[in-house]
Amino acid sequence: MFRALRFRFGIMFFLIFLAFFFDFMNGEFKWDHQTGICHEVDYQASTPSVTKCISGQNITTISKFEILIDLPTLMFVWGITFLGSYFKSGSLINKLERASHLSKDAGELAATVGAVLTFAGVFHEAAMASAFRYIFYAFFVGHLTAIILITFANYLRSKEEDNTQINNSTATSSI
Repeated sequence: MFRALRFRFGIMFFLIFLAFFFDFMNGEFKWDHQTGICHEVDYQASTPSVTKCISGQNITTISKFEILIDLPTLMFVWGITFLGSYFKSGSLINKLERASHLSKDAGELAATVGAVLTFAGVFHEAAMASAFRYIFYAFFVGHLTAIILITFANYLRSKEEDNTQINNSTATSSI
């Protein structure tokens, strides 16, 4: 029953995986990412997809897997999505569609909270670099959750439409 859905989700996550980890300019996978505030760039060693920093502040190399997991943001976005869209009664398809819209809003709210907390404080580049990571991660989680929910809703709606067509053809042939 869910084979087509699993295949579609598998392809979606594979495309996201490629976008996140594969360097299309060099044709290789990049598993780590340089972070910090760069003051001087080595333009000879840099490529359009990878910047080589010579000197800067808090320059570290982290795994890209680290970037993908931020539990407070996940709990914030998924918690608001669940609390705002789950009710016992009603159509599952309609609940999933509403939840997909709400998850985008929850991601935007999480990003806005992060922005307000960051930009209301003392200005310094290190905090802003860190804040932008979490702000855009909140958008990413909200939109990815929305895509998953709406894909599942579309799958259920197509199954519902198939059942309606079968029932309508059976009813007209019996007349």
